[in-house]
Amino acid sequence: PRGSLKFSPGNMVMEVMGMNGQSLLGPMPIAASTLVSEVKDLLHQEMEGPKCRIRLLLEGELLPDCSLVDELSKDSEVTVLTAVLEPPLSPAERAAYLSMAAAVCGNRVQAFLGLPEAARGDVDVVKAFIKADGRCFEHAQSYLRHNREVVLEAVQKSRRALSLAHPAFRKDREVMLAAATYFGDALEYADKSLMSDKHFLMELVHRNGASLEYAPRIMKEDRAVVKKAVQQNGMALEFVGSQMKSDRLIAMEALRETGFALRHVDSSLQGDKEIVMEAVRQAGKHVFHLIQSNLKNDPQVQACTSVHPSWRL
Repeated sequence: PRGSLKFSPGNMVMEVMGMNGQSLLGPMPIAASTLVSEVKDLLHQEMEGPKCRIRLLLEGELLPDCSLVDELSKDSEVTVLTAVLEPPLSPAERAAYLSMAAAVCGNRVQAFLGLPEAARGDVDVVKAFIKADGRCFEHAQSYLRHNREVVLEAVQKSRRALSLAHPAFRKDREVMLAAATYFGDALEYADKSLMSDKHFLMELVHRNGASLEYAPRIMKEDRAVVKKAVQQNGMALEFVGSQMKSDRLIAMEALRETGFALRHVDSSLQGDKEIVMEAVRQAGKHVFHLIQSNLKNDPQVQACTSVHPSWRL
């Protein structure tokens, strides 16, 4: 079934029309900051019967869930969207496909391709298969690349997911955080507005310190961002800016996380006995090959190997 949604300019009122032009729902006031996904939720709340799948199109183009209503409307015109409603899978069908996603031990992608079209367009079923094998996202119904729930699941399982999802998601804070938490190089797809957002980067390096590698140069010299990154992953010291790399306090934070970060400590700090002692406390004699020869036999440095008995050689 198809119908249309009319958005009036100014006061942002939504009305749902049937194919015969009859008003089915509304008019309902709607905030300009409302997302397309929230419009779908409003429609589901107002419609009777089982929850169906809804696709919204503007001039034939499928709209991503993360689009704002305000971006669709024009100052002097009524915006008309096409709504495509598709019947849902029955509870028994959905349960069977969800069980299949969990039970398949072999090629899950092949199993997914064997599903009927309706199942490969069902959000819950697709998410379950993606959770089992991220490559299934590549073979889901194309309109699900606009679906935020599906994309959010996919970017945590597949490095390719962001390149396949609608570009609008590259501005989506939650989606990009989820992607870069698992795949630091996902930041290569991030919108510039996010990459210049210090709060976004602080949250990201708190989850995945190594993602600092893909941060803008100015952020690699930001003490707060760098400190958060090396506290999460000491080896992120490799990616900090030149000024921060020679910062003694930053080096110590990295070494407290892992003594192996000594390999990335600036040469100006390699002769600092306290720096070396902290590395040895954390990693024992496993980092002795990184220590300057004049410090290897130092009694205080040697004594640090006994801090953690598991490091004794």
